Amino acid sequence: MSLIKSGKIKIGGLKESGVEAVVIGGEGGSKSPVIKKGKASLGEGTVTFETERKKPEAPEKAEAPEAPQAPPPPQILPEEAVREAQQKAEAVLEQARIQAETIVQDAQNKAKKLLEESKLYCQSAQSHANREGFALGKEEGARAGYEEVQSLILEARSTLEQAMAERDALLRGAESEVAQLAVKIAERIIQTEVAAKPEIVLGVIRSTLEKVKDRESVIIKVNPGDLDMVRNNRETYSRIVEGLRSMEIQGDPRVERGGCVVETNLGNVDARISTQLAALEIAFKDVAHSDPEQSSDED
Repeated sequence: MSLIKSGKIKIGGLKESGVEAVVIGGEGGSKSPVIKKGKASLGEGTVTFETERKKPEAPEKAEAPEAPQAPPPPQILPEEAVREAQQKAEAVLEQARIQAETIVQDAQNKAKKLLEESKLYCQSAQSHANREGFALGKEEGARAGYEEVQSLILEARSTLEQAMAERDALLRGAESEVAQLAVKIAERIIQTEVAAKPEIVLGVIRSTLEKVKDRESVIIKVNPGDLDMVRNNRETYSRIVEGLRSMEIQGDPRVERGGCVVETNLGNVDARISTQLAALEIAFKDVAHSDPEQSSDED
């Protein structure tokens, strides 16, 4: 509904008066009220009026609440992973060295004390034999002193050997822990690099195929996420293998992104990331177990 005020109305000699008009409805079925400008004649009088059209105010639209944005995934950079690995490895090895040095130092102090006790015992036995003044007493005192000294020396030697064994075991355990840590960090670095550079798998396949030359049939299995990219390079791979008659490229979810498994008529090559990391861990453990023995032999 719209309220419209007009101007003046003159009919013959009548006085001027203001008029208010209320208009409902509109043209053509429109819900918006419409009044046209114009003049109306009524005998000697005329009616003049002006109109204004008030547009209905559109209802305000409620603003839709903004959907909460998920926090961006943390980015693990290779440099940060390497730095973290170095710090952890250095802390583990330093703690192991301190503990090993403490064990050896305690053992050396104990052995030194035992040797001093054996020396004092010898002196005491000799003095006792001299005071008795008898040959038999001297002989028995010397024999008893010798046995006691030998016992103390053996105990000191055993203490040192035990300390050295504990030191080697401690260092070996620390190096094994560092090896496992290094493998985990390597895995994180590889996963980050593969995610940032999916084309890494192309180089892995090329390197693997160069090791299996002179094959008649080759099946390359890769992660389904790498499948299309690898198939686009099929012709390149076909030229690497001499005598090749057939080549298939298949998707296999058991193969991680960035790795591959190559099956041929003469054998298979597993170049998956997990397989390479497992081999790396074995190599680390071999080094960790061999180094303490070499260092003890050198000592």
